[in-house]
Amino acid sequence: MGPANRSDFIDEARGGGWKILLGAFLGSALSVSAVPFYSLGVLAGPIAAEFGWSRGAIQASLAFSMIGMVLAAVPTGWLTDRYGARAMAAIGLGLLAVVLVLLGLAGPSLPMWYGLWVAMSLLASGSTAITWTRGVSDWFVKSRGLALGLTLMGNGFTAVVAPPLVTALVASHGWRSAYFVLAAAVIVLGLIPTLLFFRERPTTRAKAHEDLPGLTLREAVGGYRMWLVSIAFVFLSFGVAGSIPNLVPLITDRGFSAMEAAGFASLIGISVIAGRVGTGWLLDRFWAPGVAAAILLLPIGGCLLLASPDVGPAMIGFAVVAIGLTAGMEFDMMGFLCARYFGFRNYGKIFSAPWIGFALGAAVGAAAFGKIRDATGSYVPVLLVTAGTFAVAALLLLMLGRYPRFEATTEAAR
Repeated sequence: MGPANRSDFIDEARGGGWKILLGAFLGSALSVSAVPFYSLGVLAGPIAAEFGWSRGAIQASLAFSMIGMVLAAVPTGWLTDRYGARAMAAIGLGLLAVVLVLLGLAGPSLPMWYGLWVAMSLLASGSTAITWTRGVSDWFVKSRGLALGLTLMGNGFTAVVAPPLVTALVASHGWRSAYFVLAAAVIVLGLIPTLLFFRERPTTRAKAHEDLPGLTLREAVGGYRMWLVSIAFVFLSFGVAGSIPNLVPLITDRGFSAMEAAGFASLIGISVIAGRVGTGWLLDRFWAPGVAAAILLLPIGGCLLLASPDVGPAMIGFAVVAIGLTAGMEFDMMGFLCARYFGFRNYGKIFSAPWIGFALGAAVGAAAFGKIRDATGSYVPVLLVTAGTFAVAALLLLMLGRYPRFEATTEAAR
């Protein structure tokens, strides 16, 4: 597969791909990976004030969510390979809306609160990148990187609109109403477009997965590449999942107001969008691990800036954008690497391995940021650790080597 050009993307979109992109974009924007993640930073303060919980206890919700994702990853991958991405995505979005309503009705029991976050990630796992990347990668071959970037740009859209929207909802109607509105948005803007537009290629649905190009599960597990990718995403997600939900409290600790901090946090969404599209364009033209390593230099600098004592608004904005660009590459990079290094025969099952790695890193990162801040009164120590984790992730991905070839004529003909 040679470098893509604009006409390749247009041709694949005209062949029915635009509907899949639209459905996947909206589904990704309203998924369990986006809505709870980008709203918790704003909701944490009001929830803590009502229930008397600490900041670290609230942020630990994401750690419990990641536990559920780890438990759900392999079954979700298996079910996606067996029953299709569309069915799994629709079920996941519907159940996500149900749990968001339950969060809005929650009482002051912290164990029950954590249980809802575990249940949310278990029940809504079909709305994760496992399904969106599977469907889009199937329709787009020559312009796969760009298509994945556009699909997962939905997360960036949520990162732009969620902080100010949720802040306004909390100010006018309280945090419980904010969860009810988020649940309605998942149904109207996520589930319905998924049912209308998102589906796999008919020729793929007609085939047994054993007939698709790629590695068997045993071959992938027995090789070194699946482990490199999985471990790399542990380190990458530690930094992304730890820093982004804590940006609002991190910035308010520097003396900015909640609305000013929310404005900085909205830069994450803009940079995530730029990261999605930019990374996708680069993936279609250059070696994916090299692209990842180059992008990971940015958040290393961003963390060091945020850890510095005398940094003005402009440098804080730059640091936030640097982290957002990295968040913009995570899932499309994961999907692209799985498609190119492992193929489609067992895509869902194999994708679950780096997805578990991502979830584990995110669980540790989300908990570590809040806990270390509570213990030390500062985010500086964990920001310095995070700069190191981004560097480790880059080095691991650079060890992947050349892309393998799986029945090249079959892939090119799809």
